[in-house]
Formats: sequence, structure tokens, C-alpha cells
Amino acid sequence: MARVLLIHAALGAGLRYGALAWAGARLPGLGILYIAGALRKAGHRVMLADTTEPGFTPKNLADAARAFAPTLVGISATSASMALAGRLAGLLKGAVPDAAFVIGGPHASALPEQTLNDLAVFDFAVAGEGEQAAVELADLLDSKEKDFAPPAGVWARQADKLVRGPMRQPVKNLDELAHPAWDLLKGFPLAYSPAVFRYQKKPAAQMVTSRGCPHSCIFCAKTLGKSLRLASPECVLDQALILNKKFSVCEIAFEDDHFLADKDRAAAICELLAKNLPGLSFSISSRADAIDDKALLALLRRAGCWQINLGIESADQKILDNSGKGLCLMQVENALALIAGAKIKSKGFFILGLLGESRASMEKSLNFACKSPLNDVSVFFATPFPGTGLYKKWLSRRPFAADFSAMTQMQPFEAPDGLPAKTLAAFHKHFIRSFYLQGRVVKDYMGRLAAYPANALPLAKGLAAWALFTRKG
Repeated sequence: MARVLLIHAALGAGLRYGALAWAGARLPGLGILYIAGALRKAGHRVMLADTTEPGFTPKNLADAARAFAPTLVGISATSASMALAGRLAGLLKGAVPDAAFVIGGPHASALPEQTLNDLAVFDFAVAGEGEQAAVELADLLDSKEKDFAPPAGVWARQADKLVRGPMRQPVKNLDELAHPAWDLLKGFPLAYSPAVFRYQKKPAAQMVTSRGCPHSCIFCAKTLGKSLRLASPECVLDQALILNKKFSVCEIAFEDDHFLADKDRAAAICELLAKNLPGLSFSISSRADAIDDKALLALLRRAGCWQINLGIESADQKILDNSGKGLCLMQVENALALIAGAKIKSKGFFILGLLGESRASMEKSLNFACKSPLNDVSVFFATPFPGTGLYKKWLSRRPFAADFSAMTQMQPFEAPDGLPAKTLAAFHKHFIRSFYLQGRVVKDYMGRLAAYPANALPLAKGLAAWALFTRKG
């Protein structure tokens, strides 16, 4: 039995959201929770740490690691938190020098070789889904075998070279995966929370019920492959029941990119939730072109769905086409009308700074958002994450030194031949301020407060953060 210390290396809210930190999310890493579940199911002993957990300090982590004496230390990180992952690994290398160190997550999946070259403290990097790779790596280390060939999906540092294992195929049946090890999180669920404007009730938690995406948006990295795989409705219910019965979670944010990809499955999930968890509140995300069924929307609302998030990205059709979204604005307009008609709230995600962006195209997006029935918006900056089409296109137009630490989507990047970062940042504030100062939006938020008075304090903090962020000058 190996002893495995798993760490979710996430940036603090201040670094991720800046002035909007009070309104930002503080959520555990679902990927590493799945890996913890898989390792435990395989018989290994697991300790979990999350840099967003209450009272976390690097010193406390090092002290806990010494006491635990892990065989393997695994750290999951995004592009923005890679430097943090390296610092934590360096600290822990001094505390547990006999442990092996492995890095995973979306950045390592996109650039495994470069990650090991950049961060010499790590012995291994996992590209892609990590559950089985982590189990096999832990098994090999526990066997004391020397100079073993790396498992599928794993890059290894051997002597003065990097050795790559064969490509690992994605997990086909998501029902076979162990459930996330929520019980290993300190203070879960009350110590964690979605963004202030993403929930109605607490305790709240997030779930992902699918993997992979067949679409070709250039701003998204396909680290989990293009093959869409869906957990069964029964598996989804099982996880929701665990969250509700064991942890008293009364709201779930389904974080699937496209919850309605299979409408029959979505309907079956709704039927099960309505029957077994009456009173549960939840939100989903979907492509706009899947919102065309009034009966399904009515079922979603009956089951407890209060908000549907749509990736709109831009209201300039040319920019949408250039981004590979495969969507037309008429589909978005129809979807928003149907959602509003079903008495479900809608939230739109927009991206500023995509290829071809101009002041006029940004104004189109703002005008569209303000004239639409949208209840909420999130506005991000186009970010050339490794593994995305955007990253490749920007490199082909003009070589650039990627500042991975700035890849939070809340800091503007200047595209080759694109708008200056200052212009993007200024319009971002203008967009948020203009949308949320609309009378209908203010009225909607007053209605939310009246319906859920327990949210008064977090909502007040969120509004204060919003006011600070959008102030002129």
C-alpha cells in the first residue's frame, strides 16, 4: 500500500479575481478528488490538501507531509498556478525527500515535456485523465521496482532524459470511476462556495457528469479528449444523494460544458432528482443550439433548475465563426427567449479579445447582453491556454513569451494585431458596469434577496467587490 499526498494547487481569490475576490468562487478541485477516490479504491492510503482550504499555509502542509510520510506526492495545477505548484513541490521535497513527485492538471496535460523541463523538482507528469495513471504509478512505486517503464499517459524523468509512456485511452464508462473523495476535504462543504452570484442556497457543491467535447472552439483545450462520455442518470443521482445525505448539500452547480448534449439523459436525470431529492436547487450549462425543447425546460425547472449558463462569447457573428463555436446569434436569441419563458434565469459568458476583436465588435456584445433577457453575465479575456487553437494561432502569427501566471482569464492578453490590453481592460469594466446598472437587473437582484434573505451578507460583499472593480478612473 502506497501513501499518496494529493494537493490541489489553486491560486488565492485575490490573485484570480483581483478586486472581485469577494464575489469569486472558492471551490475544491474535482479532478484530484476523483483521483483520491480511485487511489483509495485501489487500496492506497490518501491524504488530501487544498490550497483554498481554511487555515492552509505551506508550513502546515510541510508539517503534515512529514507526519504522513508519503510514497508519492501528486499536485494538480492550472497554467496560472504552475509556479505555485513548483514552490510547493520544492518545499515538500525538503520535508519528504524520499517521496516521488508527479504533476498533473490541464497545463501538464497540454505541455508534459515542457512542464518537466521547467520544473525539475517533479519526477513525473501525467497527461490526460489521471485516475488510472495515478493508481498504476502508486502500484509501481509501492513495489520498489527500479527503472520501470512509465505507465500509459505518464512522462518520467530517468537519468538525464525524459521517457514517455504510451498514450492512455480515455475512460469509456464514467460509472466505473470511484466517486470523488469529498470526505477528505477539510471543512467541506461549508468552507467552500461557488461564486456569490452562482447559487441560491447553501451548502452548495459542484459536480461534473461528463467528459470530453466534440466541438472545436479555439479558446478551449481538449485535455479530456473530443469523445463525449456521459455518466448514467443513476450514477448522477448516486453522487447527488451522497452530497445531500452525507454533507447536507442543498444546491449543486453542474459544471459540465454541455449538460444537454444528450437530452434523453438530461430528462432522466431531472426525473430522478425530482423524485428522490425534492427541494434540491441546481444550475447547468449548455450550448444555445440545444435549447429548443419547451417540455425539457419545464422538466428542468420542476426538478429544481433555477439557472442555465450559455457560452455566448461574442455577439459579432464573424468573431463567433473565427472562434470555431459553430453557433449563430439567432440560436442564442431563441434559446434565451425559451429559457425566460420557462421562468429559469440565464447567465451569458462573453470573451473579449478573440481574433478580429474591435471596439465595434465589443459594443455589439454589450448591446446584445443589455437588450437580451439575460439575468447575469460573466466577461472574460481571451487567453491562449496551452493546448488551445488560440495558443497555436497566436504563436503562428507572432512568437510570444507566455506568462502562464497571468492565465486567469481575468487579465487581458494582447492578440497579435489585436487591441491593446488597456483597451480590453477598460471595456471589460464598462461592460460589467453597463449591464448591472440596468433597472431590470437591479430589480432582479432585489427579488433574489427577498427570496433568499440568508444571502444578504455574501451578496453585499459581492456587490461591494463589484462597485470597487467597476469604479471609474
